[in-house]
Amino acid sequence: MLNIGIDVHKRRCYATVKGEFRGILMQERFDRTYAGIRRFIDSVRSQYPNQQMRAVVESTANYWMKVHDSFEDAGIDTLVAHPIKTKAIAEARLKNDKIDSATLADLLRADLVYESYVPDKEHREFRQLVRARMDLVAMRTMNKNKIHAILAKYEFKDPECSVFSDRGTQWLRDEMMQQDALSWVDKMQLESLLDFTSSLDKHIDTFTAKVASLAKEDPRVRLLMTMPGVDYLTALTVMSEIVDVRRFPTPWKLVAYAGLAPSQRDTGDRVRRGRITKQGSKWLRYAMCEAANTAIRRDERLREFYQRIEARRGLQKARIATAKEMLVIVWHMLTNNEAYRGTNSEAVQRKYKKMEWKANSA
Repeated sequence: MLNIGIDVHKRRCYATVKGEFRGILMQERFDRTYAGIRRFIDSVRSQYPNQQMRAVVESTANYWMKVHDSFEDAGIDTLVAHPIKTKAIAEARLKNDKIDSATLADLLRADLVYESYVPDKEHREFRQLVRARMDLVAMRTMNKNKIHAILAKYEFKDPECSVFSDRGTQWLRDEMMQQDALSWVDKMQLESLLDFTSSLDKHIDTFTAKVASLAKEDPRVRLLMTMPGVDYLTALTVMSEIVDVRRFPTPWKLVAYAGLAPSQRDTGDRVRRGRITKQGSKWLRYAMCEAANTAIRRDERLREFYQRIEARRGLQKARIATAKEMLVIVWHMLTNNEAYRGTNSEAVQRKYKKMEWKANSA
């Protein structure tokens, strides 16, 4: 068995090949292109024919994907090393490509690689779509905050509608842009931010329609939508991050994956619990926290749970605890293929109709 450790960079990779009992068999640098990766694989196979191979790739931004997929397509079992757990590389005082790739090969040979889960290409595309939409929404929110910051410098009467509705935007252009009180630079910046926000709205609508068209075809999304606070956007976000609930043997593993589990330090007989770890999928954690905000207003059971925690620990910790409780329920719903108990059928049907309407606009 050949063990291949690959240190990945933007343009090139460095690989170290080791056998089961011998030292370094070969070390080689190759381009991070499909042709360069293929040449390296052919080179190893030509030098060591009839040898089984497995590889481990260092998780570096999105650079590992091309290498991982190329090795998998060539029939080589390839792991992706967890970036935080691979401390032998992260904490090394002497670091270069040769040493890092050799260390990965040693870890693979000893079966000590802490593996990151790699979804299939279809689920990776779902995940990319949902995350791209969330990034656009965050960008739009940042733009709106900048607009509010500019308006806060001047005295003006709030319009009766939202500032960012069609009427509100027109009011800004007609009233505020014409006022002599606005400096020329504020006028330029405000005009630019309004145009950029309008453009983002169009792109977000396009992404949202695509999300809805994918969500309506997934029965797991419809199942999750029976939970209060979970619409098709939240449900597809959850499924794109979880992929397969069976990879989490207990609901607490799923909670830890979302970074919602409390940190813990054990020293002798002393056990200290701290804030949530925030180590895991930040997108899943964000989606569940946003869902919790809505659920505590619409579901009596979750509202009582939230209020009980809030009375003892405060608003923020109660919100996090509710998100964690909802994620535990999500695990049971997906594992048992069971709808949320005590769901509001009328509310669920309204969510289904909204999803269908948005999907048809794609």
